[in-house]
Amino acid sequence: MDFGDIIVLETEAARRVRDERRIHRRNLEIEILAAVRFYAVGSYQRFVGQDYNIVLAQRTVSKVVKEVSYAIVHRLLNVYIKFPSTAEERRAVASGFQAAHGLPDCLGCIDCTHIAIVTPHNNDANDPPIGYKNRKGNYSINTQFGQLTTNTFLTKDEMMRLVDGRIGKYYLIGDSGYSKQSYMLTPIVPSPPEGSTEYRYNVKISRIRNCVERTNGIIKAIFRCLRKDRVLHYQPQAAALIILSCCTIYNMMHQYRYPLPEPETSTEELTDHTIPTHTATSSSAALRRQQDIIMLIN
Repeated sequence: MDFGDIIVLETEAARRVRDERRIHRRNLEIEILAAVRFYAVGSYQRFVGQDYNIVLAQRTVSKVVKEVSYAIVHRLLNVYIKFPSTAEERRAVASGFQAAHGLPDCLGCIDCTHIAIVTPHNNDANDPPIGYKNRKGNYSINTQFGQLTTNTFLTKDEMMRLVDGRIGKYYLIGDSGYSKQSYMLTPIVPSPPEGSTEYRYNVKISRIRNCVERTNGIIKAIFRCLRKDRVLHYQPQAAALIILSCCTIYNMMHQYRYPLPEPETSTEELTDHTIPTHTATSSSAALRRQQDIIMLIN
């Protein structure tokens, strides 16, 4: 059965969305189905609004998608998208990662992807359209995905706790687009000679990072509205809510063991790593961590 045909929100999740929307349960079910159908199919409101199971006008569906996305983000995101917040939770995650990949103190991997949007309105001086123009000249939201030991996303705010050094020795694995920092383990550039310990280090962390790249592909296979050929016809704030809603539902699917498809593959993926704001200068702590990991691989 395809995800575009059915989704089950568990009772508590549905109640939270209903409370946020303050609507009758019957209307809630129709509106959630309309929004989730849009997330999954990716075609716009005319198709969704005429679905034989969802009898809503196109304009209504456009409004419903925004409102349900707002409700999901504000009532469910913090329930299903979590970063280990206690020392015990961090130890458990790091232990699981080490058991799976052999690296100590690592909490997961991180990657970026662009979600295409229409040209933003030029009426917000604090959020100008130029901020969403990518290097190919199109408009998109540069979205940063993180993955822990399981297929679950984490938020930027949670990752920033690592950046600020508030959770100690732990770190993430990123690709060469990220600057080498004490909280970010990255490949050695340029690539070391084949067969060297440094080369084996690069190969190992590249293989580990494949999990987040795979998750990126899976979420776009499930939620076709996020694919590069399905531009989100919403302004950035609403588009961001749609993206976060998809990530929230993805984590729900993972928690309830919903069958996941094979990932989408793309040869033209934009991966500008612009969200981390720290300097690109490698710190001595970052170099020491990298050398420690290289010694483990040797």
